[in-house]
Amino acid sequence: MAAESDCMRLCPEKQKLWQDRICASKVPAKWVLAAISSFAPPSFAANGEPPVSCKSLKLLNSKGLKMKLAAILHLMAIFWSFAPTFAANERKYSFLGDASNYTITSEYDYIVVGGGTAGCPLAATLSQKFRVLLLERGGLPYGNENITRLERFLINLNDTSGPYRPAEKFVSEDGVVNARARVLGGGSCLNAGFYTRASPKYVGSAGWDGKLVNQSYQWVERAVAFAPELQKFQSAVRDGLLEVGVTPYNGQTYDHIPGTKIGGSIFDNNGNRHSAADLLEYSNPNTITVLLYATVQYVLLRSEGNRPRAYGVVYKDSQGVEHTATLKTVELGSEVILSAGALGTPQLLMLSGSVLQHISNHSTSQCGWTCRAWVKACQTIP
Repeated sequence: MAAESDCMRLCPEKQKLWQDRICASKVPAKWVLAAISSFAPPSFAANGEPPVSCKSLKLLNSKGLKMKLAAILHLMAIFWSFAPTFAANERKYSFLGDASNYTITSEYDYIVVGGGTAGCPLAATLSQKFRVLLLERGGLPYGNENITRLERFLINLNDTSGPYRPAEKFVSEDGVVNARARVLGGGSCLNAGFYTRASPKYVGSAGWDGKLVNQSYQWVERAVAFAPELQKFQSAVRDGLLEVGVTPYNGQTYDHIPGTKIGGSIFDNNGNRHSAADLLEYSNPNTITVLLYATVQYVLLRSEGNRPRAYGVVYKDSQGVEHTATLKTVELGSEVILSAGALGTPQLLMLSGSVLQHISNHSTSQCGWTCRAWVKACQTIP
């Protein structure tokens, strides 16, 4: 009980986490806390870690150096076993900000709408040569164990708390229940984490440079892809595929090839998720701005001949205040890039007023239920 009561006096934000670690170590909490105080810098308590009472320090001194060293060794073991969790949850970028704290008007070379699996790497790449604004309507994935931890995967999908929960549930017109991502990193913060490369045939049909695509794969895989350790049910699926003739067996590979393979995972072997938000580590921090809780209302358009040209966006922050972001040099090729997903992108195009009739006319054969649903919704907007 003594150890438990000491744990309950820790910083409220990390109370449960420290309680689990200290109590599981089977070392008296006072020994551990005293050891922390003896070796930690002055900022330790200020950073949200547990403070140490004078009583604990007296206990340490009375028990002697042997007790002190034992407590330190146990403490190191606790930190070592949980180090991946700290690494996954504490990632921060200097260029992140809340949209409500940003200037009302601003200009950029590129404006990227949607910080998901496309928007994050695209913004990071463009920032190497241009000034970029990335707008994301959700918040950060870091620090939310429902996102970052494998064992909480289903809890994340079923989270209905708060207006900015990462998974926004919806039901399609034909009754399919689904979830739309609302978090930096997009669907890579919600999905089951399978990773594979595209097939060479797809790359060719898209008109992409195959060599450049392969270089990009390596760039992504260094940050977010891992060779998984198979669990029993996964091994059973692999063996079943081979038994029914899905051959050859290709072992572990990221390549998209015929047969059975063990692909990649965005969960590392410690159970930590690595999302597209991690790719922002490749950004130039001096030329990129990432705004959270920034919900784009519509794209600003002006006529250039027979075609409209985007020159900016209007977005609202979490307080409902409207902001305007515009392109700096439209004539030199700057662009507004919509990467808001299969639902968000057509919705924004329609709310912007330029393509409603076009998409409505082609929805049956090209866009399917997604665009039909948004056409119906947008037609009711005054």
